[in-house]
Amino acid sequence: SRSLLQVNRTVADVFPNTFKGKPINFAQELQKCLKTCEDERVAVATAAFHIIAGDNDTIELDEVEELLSGWGLPDAAAVAGQGFNDADENNDNVIDFHEFQRNLWVVWER
Repeated sequence: SRSLLQVNRTVADVFPNTFKGKPINFAQELQKCLKTCEDERVAVATAAFHIIAGDNDTIELDEVEELLSGWGLPDAAAVAGQGFNDADENNDNVIDFHEFQRNLWVVWER
């Protein structure tokens, strides 16, 4: 669909070519998520979450900082810390998928 084409075109703006030392293939991750998610927006969020979280079920502060550094933000550590603290609703020092989807929408919703 047109919205998925837009997602694939803008993903380079969100994710660097590599993340956590691994090559990024957002289109491939999105296709996997589309098989299990009925809603395209949820599939996009899920794919973004999987890329950032990697093999974990949660996102840690250093992963948010690495993503923001990849965007070229000069104060990536400070911005990541503030965004992470705002997103971590239960203060367990990790962000689960629901916290990510509700609070870090800037990563996946363009």
